Amino acid sequence: MKPFASDHTLDPFFAAAALSILAVACVLAGCSDDAPKPPGSGTSDAAVTMDGASGVDGAGAPEDASVSDDAGARDASGSGDAGDAGDAGDAGTQDAAPVASSCTLTTCAFALADDVLDGLTDRSTTDVVLLDADRDRDIDVLWVSQQGFADNDPPGGLDLSRNVGGGRFTHGVVDATETWFYGVAADVDGDGASDVVVSRAATTARQIGLFMSKGDGTFEFDADAVPSLPACATSPCVAAPESDNGYVFGRVAAGDVDLDGDVDLLVPIAIDTNLLLQQEAKGRPNALLINDGMGSFTRDDARLPSLTSDRDGTFCVALADFTGDGAVDIFAGSGLSRPRLLVNVEASGKYGQFVDQSEDDGDGVARIPEGILRAFKCGVDDFDADQDLDVVVVSDVYAQEGTFVPTPAYLFRNDGTGHFVSTALPFPEGGPYDNQDTALGDLNNDGLIDIVISNNAETLTHNGHAIEILLQQPDGSFAQVEDTVSLPDNVFGVELMDIDLDGRLDIVAAVSKYDAAGPGGLSNHILLQVP
Repeated sequence: MKPFASDHTLDPFFAAAALSILAVACVLAGCSDDAPKPPGSGTSDAAVTMDGASGVDGAGAPEDASVSDDAGARDASGSGDAGDAGDAGDAGTQDAAPVASSCTLTTCAFALADDVLDGLTDRSTTDVVLLDADRDRDIDVLWVSQQGFADNDPPGGLDLSRNVGGGRFTHGVVDATETWFYGVAADVDGDGASDVVVSRAATTARQIGLFMSKGDGTFEFDADAVPSLPACATSPCVAAPESDNGYVFGRVAAGDVDLDGDVDLLVPIAIDTNLLLQQEAKGRPNALLINDGMGSFTRDDARLPSLTSDRDGTFCVALADFTGDGAVDIFAGSGLSRPRLLVNVEASGKYGQFVDQSEDDGDGVARIPEGILRAFKCGVDDFDADQDLDVVVVSDVYAQEGTFVPTPAYLFRNDGTGHFVSTALPFPEGGPYDNQDTALGDLNNDGLIDIVISNNAETLTHNGHAIEILLQQPDGSFAQVEDTVSLPDNVFGVELMDIDLDGRLDIVAAVSKYDAAGPGGLSNHILLQVP
């Protein structure tokens, strides 16, 4: 492991694990205190985005380009790539007869096709974002990477695999050196091009960044558009005062929270900087960034409810109209606690004020069921085709008395009014494992939304289950596919898209390297579904 760099930029897994033991040796990804240098990761027309959502619905997906429902759910109008091109959903398969799939109740055949990523350099990649970077109405892939841990490992950065058709991609560099952990695509300035909001955990360096799209596959970093939100105001960091922001351990969510026609941002903030000092760390308020309509953001946390520090530490956030009133609400998941539902309410004729109704909807009924879980990433889709949005929560491990403890993923089903019932999801033999991300879509073209989960092997051996596949059954239950592609990797980010335009969803996987020997090998994966 590397010692802390001057800005104390934290590796996403080790930083998250430290939340539960408060005294872990955090791994660094080595950013400078300076801002990142500019270059040379639906289902509803309501605003929807996942915590880090890479968007595709707004990425300008054409009607005949097949894109996963997950990709759309992460960014239907008002979020993710909000407003780019409307609702793509499973475009390409929705109006035609379903294409036969290789997936059955016990198998789902995929083949590695990494060679389609021409020129992609070796990275330690933590997220994948789907977007239309060049406005040519096909889907490109942005890879978000941190610095590797060995001295000769490649630096962090943002790489763009541009879709040139025929199931092939060419390589371009958006940011050559900066460490970032997560990304979300969103048209923040309303010009029809997909911009990218990135995040990372850093003590005194910038934790949020914005790369503005030029519409031709190139991006320019805008250092002034969003607050930098460093965790600590001073270096070296001391016990965090109330003015400090706290660490960002998740993806930013994008959505029109005030219904003014532009995309706002919600930044999930977990704990204060006492983590570094091995003292008892407390949660910190999330950051709500309001768009001026031109892509510049002002922090306005007064719109969010005040919560005690033991309940205000957030890993994942999802923005969607969960209550069915047309306004974007907030689903917030944190470490080892009850998730929260913050409902968008009208005040003085305007929306954009939030009330915590997790335990009481105003009539004495809880919106979120009781129960403690580890909500590391969130996914949004309509799983039961009842015209409301449900939430999948996947769980990374937490540390307890020197042991990494896994917890299962959960599906929160919405009754249409923003009241949820939760169900634990199945996991492979030997699991549950260290979940890192989830992607949602109809893998077997049966009209039902399925679930893909990515796993980290550095903490718990996942027995080749770097990718888990859960196929939804007609009765609403899920079957764990045991016989699928086996990978030894640490897969962090995962997405679904039809790479080869054969009518079947394929898997895009971001691989993080903890002990890489150095540059020279391709790390990320394309898994094509085979007949």
